[in-house]
Amino acid sequence: MEKGLTELQHVILAHSIFLLALTGDVGPPVQFMLKHLKLAGVDLTSTHIPCQPCDLTRSGGFSPDAGAIVLCQGNFLNKKHMEHTLVHEFLHMYDHAVFNVDWSNLRYHACSEVCLLTHI
Repeated sequence: MEKGLTELQHVILAHSIFLLALTGDVGPPVQFMLKHLKLAGVDLTSTHIPCQPCDLTRSGGFSPDAGAIVLCQGNFLNKKHMEHTLVHEFLHMYDHAVFNVDWSNLRYHACSEVCLLTHI
């Protein structure tokens, strides 16, 4: 992925990643999370997975206010790295949907991160 993509290219990229996920052209952990997010009532669309420029220290993040996962364009080493990031952020999305996490409470946020580290 190249730096400096236009807004239209960001939308196309997000849609492409979403289609990869829907068609099963991703690993079993991503498919598992998509299934369980749907069971939890999360109706994912490509708008929930935007691709945006980020600093080089991140590969993605979960935005509770937007209910979206941001993937950092150009910051992935390979497809497996992207999938690992998706699963990590999907787990935050799942916690948010099922457990209504108060992300401003650092104890809850830390708990979510620790749980992710023990399960991925």
